[in-house]
Amino acid sequence: MAMGWSDMAAANLVTFGEAVSYVKASGATRSITALVDRNPAQPLSEPPSGIRPLTTVAVLNSATLGISASELETSTDTIKFAKRVGGTAESWSIARLLDQDETMLLLEVR
Repeated sequence: MAMGWSDMAAANLVTFGEAVSYVKASGATRSITALVDRNPAQPLSEPPSGIRPLTTVAVLNSATLGISASELETSTDTIKFAKRVGGTAESWSIARLLDQDETMLLLEVR
């Protein structure tokens, strides 16, 4: 039986993801698996020109296994993970939703 896109995305998270905590504004917290891309370079669009670090988090678009697009509140929700692999978890504000489809959400965190 062939795997669908959602099954492949979930398998990718199991293989390459790490445990993070999603914290809603209400304080409700759940452990989810995410792909954390720490500090890829991001060009600045305004002067002075240059680059800045950008951290992104990819999660399943799911209210049980990830974060659903319908529940996400970028102004108040946070994600907890370590700045460096193996470090102590810190709270990161969800700055914006960069991309989404039926399977995944890509979030910018600061």
